[in-house]
Amino acid sequence: MSNDENVQRYEYIINGNEFSNMEEFYKFVDKTFSDGEEPCRNLDAFVDYLRGGFGKHKYNQPIKITWTNTTKSKTDLGYQETINVLKKRLAKCHPSNRDNIQKKIELAEKKEGKTIFDEIIDCINDLKDDGFNVLLILQD
Repeated sequence: MSNDENVQRYEYIINGNEFSNMEEFYKFVDKTFSDGEEPCRNLDAFVDYLRGGFGKHKYNQPIKITWTNTTKSKTDLGYQETINVLKKRLAKCHPSNRDNIQKKIELAEKKEGKTIFDEIIDCINDLKDDGFNVLLILQD
């Protein structure tokens, strides 16, 4: 499917001024993408909303996401928030995954590797790679 600008799309705006951490981001996603059925608690749920079918748009319906105030989001969801999220994951993860998460924490502490903002963008881009018609526009 094409990501053509002329395709009729369901449009969303992610406003970086509306949240400053992942907990607030998930609440924003609930308010913006959800029909109120299921709360968004992780990036897998966010991807499910983007695929459609139980949020505000139909499954595989073309969507446009305009993310405004991205500089603020990159900072808010940068390395410190990434460390916070990873430490929560570490506390709850399966023992076989602890070393992997600990390594990601150590990278984030050195301001290396992907941030949680990067992971969100990757989730959106991965959908495009999977054939979903998603147009992402990042604005300051």
